[in-house]
This record gives sequence, C-alpha cells and structure tokens, in this order.
Amino acid sequence: MRKLSNPTLAILAILFSFSTLFAQNPRKADSLRARLDSYTQRDSSYLLTALALSASLSYADPDQALRLIFESKDIADSMHLDVYNGRILNQMANVYRVTGNNSNAARYYVEALRFYEEKGDRKWVSNIHANLAAVYLNSGDTDKALEEVQTALDIRNEIGYTTKIAGVYNTFGNIYSVKKEKELSMKYYTMALDSALADRDSIWIAMFYGNIGNIHGDFNELDKCLEMNKKALAIHKRLGMRFDVARDQHNIGLVWKMEARYDSALHYLLSSMKFSEAEFINPLKIVNTNALKGVYEALGNYKQALYWANRNQAISDSIHKENISREIQAAQMNYQLEKDLQEREFQKETRALANTASLKRQRIITTSAATGFVLILLLALVLYRRFRDKKVANIWLEQKIQEKTRELSTINHQLKREVEEKEAAQRDLNTYIYRSSHDLKGPLMSVKGLVEVANNDPSPQPYLQMVSTKVEQLDNLLEKLIENVEADRRELISRKMDWEKLQKEVISGLKRNDPPHPLQISIEVQTREELICDPYAILGILRHLLQNAVDFRDLQKENSTCIVSISSRNGDFWIEVKDNGIGIAPDLQAKVFDLYYRGSNLSKGNGMGLYLANRAAGRIGGSLSLESREGVGTTIILKIPAKG
Repeated sequence: MRKLSNPTLAILAILFSFSTLFAQNPRKADSLRARLDSYTQRDSSYLLTALALSASLSYADPDQALRLIFESKDIADSMHLDVYNGRILNQMANVYRVTGNNSNAARYYVEALRFYEEKGDRKWVSNIHANLAAVYLNSGDTDKALEEVQTALDIRNEIGYTTKIAGVYNTFGNIYSVKKEKELSMKYYTMALDSALADRDSIWIAMFYGNIGNIHGDFNELDKCLEMNKKALAIHKRLGMRFDVARDQHNIGLVWKMEARYDSALHYLLSSMKFSEAEFINPLKIVNTNALKGVYEALGNYKQALYWANRNQAISDSIHKENISREIQAAQMNYQLEKDLQEREFQKETRALANTASLKRQRIITTSAATGFVLILLLALVLYRRFRDKKVANIWLEQKIQEKTRELSTINHQLKREVEEKEAAQRDLNTYIYRSSHDLKGPLMSVKGLVEVANNDPSPQPYLQMVSTKVEQLDNLLEKLIENVEADRRELISRKMDWEKLQKEVISGLKRNDPPHPLQISIEVQTREELICDPYAILGILRHLLQNAVDFRDLQKENSTCIVSISSRNGDFWIEVKDNGIGIAPDLQAKVFDLYYRGSNLSKGNGMGLYLANRAAGRIGGSLSLESREGVGTTIILKIPAKG
C-alpha cells in the first residue's frame, strides 16, 4: 500500500465540513416551504417556520435565507417578540458564515451571545461560543477557535448539556485537522461519531464517517479510508443529498487512484464530476478535474490528461468571473436590503408620529367637548387651544418627516457611493488581472523557447543561464503580485520605530545594486522624537523607493548616490529619499504612482513598485509626494502623522 501524499482528501473534509450541516435536504426544505405557504397570517408560528426554512436554505440559497430572516425580524419587532431576537441573530450569522462573510458572521454571533448572556441562557451561550469557534477556524485563527470551542464544552459540562454535543466534538476535530495534529483530530471525530450514532442523526453520522475516513487516509490506512467514505456515500444517497454524494464519490475515487486501481478511480471521479456539474459545485469540479488529469497521466493517456487540465483551467477562470459577479451582486443586494430596512424604519417612525399627533388631537377634542358643557368662555378658550396645538403638532410632524427624509437621502447616497466604489474596484481588478497575466506570459514563453533550443544544443549552459534570469524575473513579478493581493489583508500593528534596525533591513532587501555603477546609499536620522507606526509598512515603502533609485540611476555619472533623511516637521515625520538619477519628465510625474506605469524605457521593473508604496502609505495614514528634474535626480517624500 503506497503512502497517501496527496492532501486533497483532508482539504475537502475541511472545505466542506460545514456543508453537511446546512446542505439542503430536499424533502425537509420542500416540507417547510409547504408549511410556510399554508399560514394565513404572519405570527409567531410563521416566524419559527421561516427561521427553520432559512436554516435549511443557508447553503443552497443564502439570498433567500437572508430574506426570510429579515422577514422574521419584522414579525418579531411588530409583535414585540423579543424572546426570538437571539435566534434571529444566530441564524443571520449562520448564513454569513457559510457564505464566507466571516466579519459579519462574527458580528452577529457576538450580538447573539450578548443577548443570551443577559437572559442567563447558558445552553445558548454554549452554542454561540461553538459557532464563533467555527468562524475563527474559517478565518484561519486556530488558537482563537480552540479557545472558543473549549469554552463551549466547559459550559456544557458545567450544566450537563449533552444534546447534539457531536457538533462540539466535530469542531475540535476540524481544528486539530487544520493544525495537522492527526491523533487528536481522530479522537474527537470518533467521539462525534459515537454521539451522532447515539442520537441516530443520519446527516451527522454520514459527515463523521467522511471525516474519519479522510483522517485514515492521512495515516495511510487506505482500506479504512475507503470503508468510511463508502458508508458516508450510502447514507447521503439514501437521503438524496446530491452535494455530499459528489464529495464522497470524489474521496473514494482518490483512494482508488492511490491504489493504482485506475478503472475504479475513473468510475467514481467521473460520477462525482457529473454530480458536481449538475449541482454547480465549483470547488468540487476543480479538484475532480485535477484528479482526472492525474489518473489519465498515470495511464499514459496524455490527450485525455490535457483535456482535463484545460477543463480545470476553464473552470478556474469561470469561478473567478463568478466570484467577481457574486461580489457585485452581494453589494447590490446588501444595498437594497439596507435601503428596505431604512425605509421600513422610516415608515414605522412616521406612523408612530402620526399616531402621536392623532392622540393629541383626540385629547384636545375630548377636553373641548367636556368643558363646552360648563361655560361658553371656557369653550372658546379650549377651541383656541385646540387650534393652536393642532398647528404646532402639524409643524412638529412636518419637521420630523423632513428630518427623516434627509436622513434616508443621506443613507441612499452613501450606499450608492459604496456600489460605485465596488464597480470601480472591479474595473481596476480586471485591468490588474489582464496586465498580470500578460507580464507572466512573456517570461514563460521565453523560458519555453529557451528550453526547446537548449534541448537541441550540445552546449545548453548559456541557455540555462538565460532561463535562470527569466525565472528570477518571474519570481520578482510574483512577489509583487502577492504583495499587491495581500496589501489590504495584513492587519496593521503599532510599534515604536527602531531606526537602526530599519537601516540594516531596508538595504538588505534591494536587488540589482550591481557594478559597474552601484548605488551608494546613506540613511540619516535627524530627529530624536519617537514614531509609533507599522514598521513592516515603512520597511516595504522604503524598499520600493530605494529599488526605484537603483533601477533609474544615471550610468553617465561617475557616482550614483541616494540619501535617505528622517526628520520631524510641524508634528509630522518626513522621510525623504533623494537620488541623483536620470530624473522624470514633468509631463510623466503625475502618473508614476499608477499601477503598471513605467516612466522610462530603461525601466527593468514591472510598474508596481511606486504603486504599492503609495498604497502602503495610504494605509498608515501617510502620503507620498514627488519632486524631480530630468538629468538631475528625484526626491520622494513620505509624510506620516506623528501618532502613526
């Protein structure tokens, strides 16, 4: 039996570990829809059914699930059913979690946790902690996830709450699987399976069979891996859960592939591919096409292997486009939902104000009628008050309506601006992807040509050297691409700047500072004031600026110099990078911070350095400015607020 080196089984187990919890059981979803349609009025029973249906649709149709939750919230608010607020918040977080929106999921779980802590409901407090653990696991923070799920288990043990404890054990198993602690992962998955078997919960049982099978695969116990996945497949087929059937077939196909049973592997992988295409399961289509390519390569059928490789690339491109489209649709949907929510709140407040005014008018009429029987003078006085109060009430009501109208207009304008920013970001992303693919393709084609020439030349060493140069060029480009992608993901840190350490690190990362004209760099710290800022952001900015000075040094000059001076002026920190390079023409200076802009034919870079430096400066609240004269040199100034 060969070692299972391909980690796809484990990856699928983690990727779809929550899909079974929210996968739409067709029979259950249809039953809930029929029950919801049978209600003649929207009351607490309707609310509970809508929440149950939203839970069933969370994975299959998250947009519809969210709309049902918002509808449930309206019912709860109108009927003052505050007791359901915790369940509504928890279900809303569940939908955001399965769609990958971890920030919103965490936000609503925390609100639900606060609600149940105030109510003293320890069972729900335990459940919310377990849900938060799943969010942190999805975000990659395994330590925080472990802390939350341990809290959930401690509360359960404290109050003797064992109902559906399999979910808590499963979360432990998922966390340790991600941490590569296989023995602990197997321990908790087994505990989860035992609990699910005791509860006779078929959906959970099937999921744990699959998870345990994949851990057996990590231990190179392929027979047990195959046995467990077949058990999961049988249950999912019986329940009609096509999504999970496709996943189980993929896992079984991979085991047969590792056993070199290629006919069996092809049978299960092709069947999984058929299900995944019918159910539009894009992640599963990706791993299926990749596995099929590997099987056909092992069989020596390179034509079919190339076909599945091309399918894999096509599906990846399609997923990328769909993700972009889904982000825009999600932004538009959120805009519409927020708009509808604001309009409902506005209408509710308007009705309340109108009722208040109506009650005031009624009180005035009643008072005037009562006093009218007493005395004519009092009647005249009451009529006068009635007229005056009515006028004041109408003016007050009109003012309130105008205020709410202005608030709604402001909110609509903000939401519209957010959608426009999303669309602008989409256009920038399309340009970024096109230019990046073009820049990557050039060196790749060069490498391909050089390899072909080297294969036909008895002395391939010069060509191999050129290949190495092209590969280095590709590596540099990929570093910039990765830096661009991760630029907005890394959290900023606040730390006292160590200028001496910065001087050593900033120069060590420069490239192409080679003879015959090396750049002489000096760094001068002219201030004793402390700067609290993100040191990695400033290090990255300085490396880009100094690399720019290296790339554009004037080779006609005897000495190429660059002076970095750090000073404080008017409460701000100034970092000036001044070189005596070739300079920049006046008509080009406004474009140098644009993405992929190369200001000179002498440029050896990819047009991303100053763009990334400018983005990093903006993230820490700073700004970049430029002064340059052709043939004299360039000065770039980074201004940072003293508080960082």
